[in-house]
Amino acid sequence: MAFADYHDEIYFDGLHGVVPSLPMTFDDLEPLGEAAMPPAVRSYVVGGAGNEYPAGQRHCVRAVGPRPTHDGQPHPA
Repeated sequence: MAFADYHDEIYFDGLHGVVPSLPMTFDDLEPLGEAAMPPAVRSYVVGGAGNEYPAGQRHCVRAVGPRPTHDGQPHPA
């Protein structure tokens, strides 16, 4: 099953009043993810998981857009 099929299933079920059994928003999923991870893993993920943007700052990066690299190309997200 392709990812789009999951999206379509949730969408069309919603048209018929069927609510997903799993949370669908970041605010609902974040505490579940944090509870499922050991502290060292949680710290790595919250710290940006090696992408140089801490989780709390990702909204700022999205608002400003990608910054160019030293050669003028868009920075990989």
